[in-house]
Amino acid sequence: MRRTLDACDALAAGPDESAAAEVHRNASELLAELRAPERGADTLTTLATRLDDAVRSDGPELLDLDVVPRAVKSVTMRLLHRTNAAVGSYDTWTAAVRSALGARGSAHLYDLGAGTGGYARHLAKHPPAGLALRVTSSDLEPAYVAAGERAALDEGLRGITWEVCDALDLRALRERADVDLFLCTQAAHHLPPGMLVRMISEAVRSAPGGLLVVDLSRSVATALATAAVTSIVAPWPLLVYDGFQSVRRAYTPAEFALLARLAGATRVDAKPFGPAWCSLHARR
Repeated sequence: MRRTLDACDALAAGPDESAAAEVHRNASELLAELRAPERGADTLTTLATRLDDAVRSDGPELLDLDVVPRAVKSVTMRLLHRTNAAVGSYDTWTAAVRSALGARGSAHLYDLGAGTGGYARHLAKHPPAGLALRVTSSDLEPAYVAAGERAALDEGLRGITWEVCDALDLRALRERADVDLFLCTQAAHHLPPGMLVRMISEAVRSAPGGLLVVDLSRSVATALATAAVTSIVAPWPLLVYDGFQSVRRAYTPAEFALLARLAGATRVDAKPFGPAWCSLHARR
């Protein structure tokens, strides 16, 4: 464990592939240590840990399985976009973006793992007052990127850039040096700890504003509330199940803070954000 923490310090001092590999291998182990109650912890702390153990899951979401037909995934993505718009999720994310950008009046926002770009399309329809944003929506899956671009054209939206991008390898964007802030919304829970560390490490080295992650926060209350809301707003079985599973896979602010340190971030702000969300702003 001491060797892993030493590797964190080395990674913070400068990119080092061997140090990064060591950190990635041990991310899950360090998370498990963080989650374990301290010896002699009081009854409430122990109970909270046991409840979290009952909620937390590493099981996949149905949307991530190859056996689910692409047409079904497309319907689910459209319903997720409508649900986020209906319950105000996008407005919550925009508040987090404003906070991360500070006094900036304009910025190039690059959304990683954005699926069909629902949030980018929302920003194009509802640009934040006093904030000039140039938005790029990206995903590793070309079909999602193409679907988002078609949806934007159908809705008459312009000004969004669409790119196929691997969030774990941002070297090309680092060379372009035109991204002010990377963003990852409602997607971090899809990544296991080692991959999330890699994404954070890549992003904080590739943009002056680093990376802003906004995701569901893991708790019993959030899991039940998410299942209930999706059952009412978009009663599509796959979406209801995946919404519940998303919360079970989600990270807590303390876990985000640890992973950001493992990624070499030296300025880390992880906190609850909104009734069901938490945010991580990581920078070097």
